[in-house]
Amino acid sequence: MKENRIEIIKEAFSEKELSELKTKGEQQPHITALPKSLYETIITKYQENIKMTNYTLYDGHLCLKKSPEDYLHLCNFIPFITRETYEDDGVERKLFYHISGALLNQECIFPEIYIPAENFPALNWVQPSWGLRANIQPGASIKDRIRHATQIMSSDCERDYIYAHLGWRKIYGEWIYLHAGGAIGKENITVKLESNQLEKYQLPTDEKVDLKQAARASLELLKTADLEVTLPLISMVGLAPLCEPLRLAGIEPAFVLWLAGPSGSRKSSLAACFHSHFGLFCSGKDLPASFRDTMNAIEKKAFITKDSLLVVDDYHPTYSSQESKRMEQIAQQILRGYGDRVGRSRMKADTSLQKTYPPRGICLITGEDTPKAGISTTARFLEIELTRNSINLERLKSCQEKNHWYSYAYKGYIEWLIPQMEQLPTVLKKMFNDNRNRYLNKETHGRVTETISWLQVGLELLLAFYVEVQAIDSIQKEKIMALAIENLDKTAKKHAFNVNSHDPVMLFIEGLRDLINSKAVSTYDIKENPYSDDRHFIGWEDNEYYYFLLANVMKEINLFFQGQGQRFPVSKNMLSKMLAERQMIEVEKSENEVRNTVRAYVGKEQKQSRVMKLKKAALL
Repeated sequence: MKENRIEIIKEAFSEKELSELKTKGEQQPHITALPKSLYETIITKYQENIKMTNYTLYDGHLCLKKSPEDYLHLCNFIPFITRETYEDDGVERKLFYHISGALLNQECIFPEIYIPAENFPALNWVQPSWGLRANIQPGASIKDRIRHATQIMSSDCERDYIYAHLGWRKIYGEWIYLHAGGAIGKENITVKLESNQLEKYQLPTDEKVDLKQAARASLELLKTADLEVTLPLISMVGLAPLCEPLRLAGIEPAFVLWLAGPSGSRKSSLAACFHSHFGLFCSGKDLPASFRDTMNAIEKKAFITKDSLLVVDDYHPTYSSQESKRMEQIAQQILRGYGDRVGRSRMKADTSLQKTYPPRGICLITGEDTPKAGISTTARFLEIELTRNSINLERLKSCQEKNHWYSYAYKGYIEWLIPQMEQLPTVLKKMFNDNRNRYLNKETHGRVTETISWLQVGLELLLAFYVEVQAIDSIQKEKIMALAIENLDKTAKKHAFNVNSHDPVMLFIEGLRDLINSKAVSTYDIKENPYSDDRHFIGWEDNEYYYFLLANVMKEINLFFQGQGQRFPVSKNMLSKMLAERQMIEVEKSENEVRNTVRAYVGKEQKQSRVMKLKKAALL
């Protein structure tokens, strides 16, 4: 029967002795002197484990017995593995060893270390972890002998299986939902996350709060601000645990919700209230990620928070151009990651590819501004606007006092979902398609349409659970859904306008209009020559058209956007192609090609020149 080493220590010493031992260990972290009885217990145990092998303890060393009279000294300590642990992040499984050791020429024990199993055989961890006193004898095969002896001595060590992520796992045909404190759906599950911030994703393990009461407390959050703000946020709570079944259905959520508002509008506090469904997030200071983090850290957190909500806090303007650029890059990468469900590929020194970390949950960003991005990136997030007066501070305060109830409501929601997990992919796919079909004839970007559809799916499932626990009835559910559709439609229209404002064609037209109206650029009658020193000359005009020299007009457009701290998003060739597709410019067709510049006769001499012929009506 396995011996529990912790129990050996507890049984051998009084509480006072254990306390003194702990204090000594804190004062002297590299090596700890142990009472003789405990030291002898450890030595006796591991000596017994190698009794029938070619290894023995002799002359203060771990030795290899070459013959009854010949002993090869290996080292002056015995290393032993107290526990081996498998860490599973849902993509790969890693093995780690908990290793301790005891000096043989002194009654001392080394502190336990935790290393990847692949690092164990080389024994390069001995000196950095235990210092000079742990002395290995020289020799080509000595380390391999120590490795072999250690494995023999430790064959009866305890074994753990640890999950290193949140969200759904299917174990032996049964679905469970992992959180920092264990799992819903199965007992005796250990979860280990990589940071203190992620350890806050802990759902309750007791049943202290009535589910009906908890669900009603959750619904009270809808009153903390305008419904246009709170309905998408509560929808995110319902959507988060549906990521896995939606992935199985081939329609995994691919967007970011962006809560934008001025400093002091309490956006972080509001986000924390809704995030309290997922664990111990009592205030804006407890949020799991922020733009102070590196991109690598955020990417890893997005991977670990599977089927959960990750809040990335505090995208803010700054006077530092370097810091502003850094935040812009992080925001772009978050939006691309969640929008495309991909992680960044990296190459190792040996040219092989490292493991990637794609997002596996959903994301809410809070910020005072949104990134200056192109139409594709802007369509990957849905902006929810806050003003200074959007939030009802009294109701927010009341909800903050009840935030421990929200995780009970979420836990009940997960328990309600578990028996439905096999059927959910089919059910959710139909719901999603039905929602999306409502917008097919509306002038809304396809990504925005899908985002609204996912939010409606999340809200409908969460409200169905609240009906189940009698927090609301079916009529109230339908009223909330009708309000959600109405408010999400408004949000979609606003964001569609925002998306269109990042359209390169619209940016070009608006920029060009401003340049011409402010006389920052020059155009001449088609029968006149430009002044020789006119550095801002871009082309000619008549009553119906502008005849632009493409290189000149693009130079001025790029300077115009640089002056605003932006970059015009497309090249001149791509712009002319987009203008041609919208029939804003004349094109020249031949048998083999279509050219987006045409021949025109310009100036007093009416010389032939190739120009971009833009309809003046396009600028109106």
